[in-house]
Amino acid sequence: PDLTLTGNAVLRSGTFEVFGKRFRVTRGSFLFLEEAPLDPVIDLVATYPIPGRSNASISIEVGGQLSDMQISFTSTETNDVGQI
Repeated sequence: PDLTLTGNAVLRSGTFEVFGKRFRVTRGSFLFLEEAPLDPVIDLVATYPIPGRSNASISIEVGGQLSDMQISFTSTETNDVGQI
């Protein structure tokens, strides 16, 4: 039998760990399209507050289809991706 899944799943909250840092999801959704079953379009943003630094954080953004997703990191402290 073929498995077909269509629709949008929205993440209301959650956490995950990257490089030993626990990120909190601030926005997230998985859009399942009929023409690409089980290869959802991902839209995810999560933030890690930097301990000991007021209002400083690192964010991770994931976007695109699961089979070809793009991942980027940003920080309130630096634009140098190598330091993040």
